[in-house]
Amino acid sequence: MRPFRSLLLDSNDDTKVDELRKSLNCVWSNLTQQAAYRCLRLEHGFYYDACSNICQTEMSFLRLSHEENLEHLIYGKVFPLLVCLVVVANVLVAIVLSQKHMITPTNVVLYYMAVADLCVGIIPLPWNFFYHTLRFNEQEEKLQLWWCHMYKYSMDALPPVCHNIAMWLTVLLAGQRLAFFRFFF
Repeated sequence: MRPFRSLLLDSNDDTKVDELRKSLNCVWSNLTQQAAYRCLRLEHGFYYDACSNICQTEMSFLRLSHEENLEHLIYGKVFPLLVCLVVVANVLVAIVLSQKHMITPTNVVLYYMAVADLCVGIIPLPWNFFYHTLRFNEQEEKLQLWWCHMYKYSMDALPPVCHNIAMWLTVLLAGQRLAFFRFFF
């Protein structure tokens, strides 16, 4: 991280100094826009903080925490407990809704929503448990490349797909309700 004051103030122009003071007070100006452009395009920064006039060039500020203990606490202890609760709740919902006398169009949608929500928690659980709960992160040199790819996909790719499926099933349920009340009442 480095301030862009030196890059912006090439001359001793008072108007630029006044514009810089405004930009430091979080007022967007042409000078701030130029600094942001320089940060993001020319310096290949990831984020420009206009209030402090700082270009972030490393991604470390985007992590869950700067201390790995909080990350391991959340992913290693809290996440497995939440997933266990989600699994129990969604399995009970799926069991109840799969009964022969419970099969209706609405309950079928609710059943598949429960299955999709179940997948949101179940897919990343083995990788999180292995890496954070069993503390295999302390032995990263033993991990192979395929494992890293699977961890990434199981955390960032597949659960959002399952979550989107559940959200679209919610939209389907709302449309089903709308059609039912509009045309039958």
